[in-house]
Amino acid sequence: MRNLPRRVQLASLVGDRTISRIRGEYRSDPYRLRKLPATLPGLYIDVGANIGDMVVFAGLMVPQIRIIAVEAMPHLAWLVRYNLFLNGIDEVACDALSSYKRPRSAACVLNRAVDKEGGNHVRMSLRVNDSQLATVSNKQTVAGRIYSSVPTISLAQLLEYRLGADPACGFLRRRIGLCLPKPALQVSLLKVDCEGCEFEAIPALGNAFQNRTLIPRFAGEVHHSIAFGSTMGSQHDKASEGATRALFAALSARGCSTTLKKWEVNC
Repeated sequence: MRNLPRRVQLASLVGDRTISRIRGEYRSDPYRLRKLPATLPGLYIDVGANIGDMVVFAGLMVPQIRIIAVEAMPHLAWLVRYNLFLNGIDEVACDALSSYKRPRSAACVLNRAVDKEGGNHVRMSLRVNDSQLATVSNKQTVAGRIYSSVPTISLAQLLEYRLGADPACGFLRRRIGLCLPKPALQVSLLKVDCEGCEFEAIPALGNAFQNRTLIPRFAGEVHHSIAFGSTMGSQHDKASEGATRALFAALSARGCSTTLKKWEVNC
């Protein structure tokens, strides 16, 4: 069993239960981080990174892994960065991730929401109490909530970061088809736990989601509460019947299984 090399340090907000459940999640390893290859190239994409607990675990367990941590909530994205710092994991720009040469783990952090196409903006909200409002006066606040506009990115765009950072072939040049660099990083794991974005983001990948050369392993959670209309405090609306069918069809085509009693997917 691959163990953490030293004590993990994690910070979270007061009242956040993430740290209290960390020990159990580390033992159960729901995303099978211990199965990540220990040699380069290896890219772990974590969509819905929360405070960065799984990002830190991967960075400490797998030396030299490269990680893209995506978190829609601005305050949580900041905590991901802080937790990387606490644990000595290098933070670099996503475009530079594949060419990063230091023989240690490295991660980039994106404060983005994930949707089917990218390039949009969504409004994220955070409940705050009266004593906290003074510290967030630069943001729009309504009825005890703070609102922030966050840009979106698609899973296809995230996968493009595996491509080499050739100075003659920058991100924008790739986007308009002027050059096609060879992949410099092999995706080891795509993890999606984004409280509902999976209903449009995963089907939008099309055949790429079934391509096990491109995505050898997929892990995440399917939020049935969103699909079937119960309330779990998610910021996403109930998924349409068509979106629900599309997601389950994509999972089935890849060979993944999920039921109303089984939220976690690992395939």
